[in-house]
Amino acid sequence: MRKAMSSHAFHDELQVTCSRHLQTNSDKKLDSLVGRRSDIRRTVHSALFGSDGLTSCNDVITFDKKVKHIRNNVLSASDVAVLRKLSAFTVTR
Repeated sequence: MRKAMSSHAFHDELQVTCSRHLQTNSDKKLDSLVGRRSDIRRTVHSALFGSDGLTSCNDVITFDKKVKHIRNNVLSASDVAVLRKLSAFTVTR
């Protein structure tokens, strides 16, 4: 539907995805990969959607800094290893 809207109805318009839908979809994916009660799930969810998460960034510079901070300080080496094994995320250090 999104593809049809962008290619046929609104050719050059910017699409904004609702953060609620992003959160719901990522929560479902994390639940299926690592389980609802997993520490990794809580860490990733907080890093993305917490009060100081990626969704709180207002510009690209802040977003890039936050991603770097999450990769270097928030996710532990074991978290990164688990996420890589699941092949659900591209996580680089």
